[in-house]
Amino acid sequence: MKYLAFLAFVLTLSLGYSCDCKTIPNPLNEKVLAQGSHEFFLAEITKVEEKKEGKIKFMEYSVKVIKKYNLKNYVETLTFRTKMDKCMSEFTIGEQYLISTTQDKEKNRWTDQCHFKREFKNAKRYLDFLDTKYKS
Repeated sequence: MKYLAFLAFVLTLSLGYSCDCKTIPNPLNEKVLAQGSHEFFLAEITKVEEKKEGKIKFMEYSVKVIKKYNLKNYVETLTFRTKMDKCMSEFTIGEQYLISTTQDKEKNRWTDQCHFKREFKNAKRYLDFLDTKYKS
């Protein structure tokens, strides 16, 4: 009986915390770049704030852009958001990441677990791939 209860608990957790990534592609490849909807950039996280607009809770990250790749409306610093839900993507202040974001109608940048994200130390092959596609 304990085994069955444990199995049910694990199944509930896996269903409750899974993120549906069918609409947002996450390997980084030619197909993703051809879509043009994702911005890719290398950045260092400088600040994080918990915020709320209406019913939506999110974390807002401020970053220093190190390399822009296909970043639209390029600036040296920018902010992006991730909703505080099952698909939330987390970042650490002071760390560098290769990040993928999309923009909403209000030009806010968003990311989540389905978007492409790699810590700098694990991103070399992806950085090399992007370096061949974008000269910055």
